[in-house]
Amino acid sequence: MGIFSSLFSNKPKVSYDQKVIEYITIFKDASLAMVTKNLMKSDDNKMKMYMYFFGVIDYVAQNNNISDSETIAILKAFLMNELNVPSDKVRYIVNELMDNTTNEYYMEYMVIGGNAISAWANGDSFAPMKLLDILNPISKDI
Repeated sequence: MGIFSSLFSNKPKVSYDQKVIEYITIFKDASLAMVTKNLMKSDDNKMKMYMYFFGVIDYVAQNNNISDSETIAILKAFLMNELNVPSDKVRYIVNELMDNTTNEYYMEYMVIGGNAISAWANGDSFAPMKLLDILNPISKDI
């Protein structure tokens, strides 16, 4: 976990939450690089994407002993600041995400997100492409 330990070294005046978001933002940018707006039109694909990034955040949180309440705070900040979810909808989406952790259909995407950032941290530069595979299954065949 060298990449995680270097990420969370003692740097002054930067909150722990902000360090996590900065790290995850790099992964988010790589994950969304090939995703088109057309793929994001359906509510189902939006929820798949939210679950994927929830899995990313959860993986980083678990591997850095971040509490559940801090993880939720990071998730909320990520949704608003990185995925441009309006602040009045964040609570609703977070509640839906939490409910979906028991839904096998959506839980799969959370697991894929966690596995993707783990692979990426271990040198797999194609790992962020997993989001495109989720949103556009045809891309797996290309």
